[in-house]
Amino acid sequence: MLHIQAGGESSSLDLLSFLFPHLTEVQVERVTKGRNGLLINARAKNTEAGCGSCGTLS
Repeated sequence: MLHIQAGGESSSLDLLSFLFPHLTEVQVERVTKGRNGLLINARAKNTEAGCGSCGTLS
């Protein structure tokens, strides 16, 4: 498992938000190093999402 330490959890989250601002609504559950790359287990932070066309929540 890969852990990012940059002075505490809040610093790590700030760094990740800076590097990947388009992923702020993604909750990364686990990152595992494999032989051929990384496996990232993630989910949406929100339980609802708006439709890209009409904005209706579902």
